[in-house]
Amino acid sequence: MAEVFVISGVKMILGAVEAHVKSEISLAWGAKEELEKLQDKLVVLQLVLDDAENNRQIKEPSVRHWLEKLKNIAYDAQDVMDEVSYEANHPDNKIPVTNRLIEMVLNCCSVSNPFLSDWRISTVLNFCSSSNPFLFQWRMAHMIQDTNSKFEKIKKEMEEYNFIKGNLSHATSNPGSDDDDHRETYLSSSRDESSIVGREAEKSKLVTILTAPASEENEILSVLPIVGMGGLGKTTLVKLVCNHKDVKDYFKELQMWVYVSQDFSIKKLLTKIIKSANESSNVTDDSNLHMLVQNVQKNLGGKRFLLVLDDVWNEDLQKWEDLREALLCGAKGSKIIVTTRKYEVASLVGTLLTYQLHPLSDSDSWSLFKQGAFRNSARSEERQDLVEVGKRIVKRCGGVPLALTIIGSQLKSKGESLDAWLFIENNEIWDLPETRGILKALMVSYHLLPSHLKQCFSYCSIFRKGESIEKEELVQLWMAEGFLHPPPSTSSKTDANKVLEEDVGRQYADSLLNCCFFQAEEWNKWGHQVVSFKMHDLVHDLAQSVVSPVDQTSVLEDNIDKGSVTGSRRLQVAFTSKKHHQQHMF
Repeated sequence: MAEVFVISGVKMILGAVEAHVKSEISLAWGAKEELEKLQDKLVVLQLVLDDAENNRQIKEPSVRHWLEKLKNIAYDAQDVMDEVSYEANHPDNKIPVTNRLIEMVLNCCSVSNPFLSDWRISTVLNFCSSSNPFLFQWRMAHMIQDTNSKFEKIKKEMEEYNFIKGNLSHATSNPGSDDDDHRETYLSSSRDESSIVGREAEKSKLVTILTAPASEENEILSVLPIVGMGGLGKTTLVKLVCNHKDVKDYFKELQMWVYVSQDFSIKKLLTKIIKSANESSNVTDDSNLHMLVQNVQKNLGGKRFLLVLDDVWNEDLQKWEDLREALLCGAKGSKIIVTTRKYEVASLVGTLLTYQLHPLSDSDSWSLFKQGAFRNSARSEERQDLVEVGKRIVKRCGGVPLALTIIGSQLKSKGESLDAWLFIENNEIWDLPETRGILKALMVSYHLLPSHLKQCFSYCSIFRKGESIEKEELVQLWMAEGFLHPPPSTSSKTDANKVLEEDVGRQYADSLLNCCFFQAEEWNKWGHQVVSFKMHDLVHDLAQSVVSPVDQTSVLEDNIDKGSVTGSRRLQVAFTSKKHHQQHMF
């Protein structure tokens, strides 16, 4: 399904390039006419992008290919305009020059010129130096002319598709009332157990299993596997169980939580376990295995502990035995919970009976969906027309809580418009084949995001699965990429503009939180603002699937090239050694 969503954010990029062109027209003395032509083409192209991005590319590969070419050209234009802007504002380059003057000087350089003496040669060579503003402006004029030709060619291709023309209102504008609604919901959203639907019986059973005394004298450590497809809420359920009073009392000495995912490195896992048991520990996975095992025994030895290994994929028995051996230092009754999507993993690790998590029932699915879709539960009884459509949408979600939550939050942002609900129900994405395990409900929800949020969301594929994302850091990254567009009325206020961009970025992040593409992780000390969040693994898979080739990030990890950097617009350098345990984006 990746091919369906490879192109997004083209309208945002073109809007940014157009704004750049408009601001530089008065500064590029030798290219004013070319810039004006370029601006006209950008306006025309933006008018058709709502139809191309949101409607046509889903089922028409040729439209997708055209969008990808357009996005590449737009990025090239962005690079040209960045260079124009930098040089045009350089003090040495603020000297008007005409193409005719440059042409005359270059003619002087001809070796056939009989009047060219040595001192003149020196003078002309200095003139032709790359640092000469006259030559720079001549070169820029040709670069802009070349960019113009590329846009002219793709504009002619555009005419073959007969796109429906829209307007420019979404190209560079702030989010509208949808984002205000999201913010209101976000600030008042509940974080208690009352929002969890249909898992009370499962919670009670798991609490009973975990707090049951060891069945045999020599049973020091038992393992409870919880298995189910992605999006069923395994992690959410286990968090509820771990916070239950009986479980807290039973494992009062120590509870630990480690996110595992695909990387089942014993040293990395032991390091995470140590840090979860002792936050002040400065141990790293550079330590040798023997030292790590000793450290585990120091922190866990003699304690009845509960360890959650979340999202395990490893099927290597030897790796599992090595990890389990290192953990046989706790007191009798210690337990490990393993959450996994794979039955093979559950059968490999389990000493207790595997607990299988099933989709929600129809009634529980509807209850969960209502929480997100309606502004208050009473409205769900008053709007029977919406109820009928909503129940058909719920059926399509297959009882998967993640799908129900995200699609419900999208419907709330659309208000109580029957047409909007019908549009979601009849979206053609539901009828496309599902690939890479990405839920159709997530794809529909992504498709419904406005262009500015699609761009910001897909950018988040640069983060690792399970990684905590600091809100303020993400806003700064979006700013650096040029994703944030303040209202035009403030664009001339240089000092205030940065603050405004940050506010817009926070608003974008809040919108994605309330669409449930982000999951709140840490709140500020007053409890009314999220300061960090994560993406569900399936949502992260979605973000990766919607990134077009031109937007993909090349990774260099410990000096090992993880992919060709040719043509990449982003490079991520990850240092995982003890000395340089950090990541950098370029």
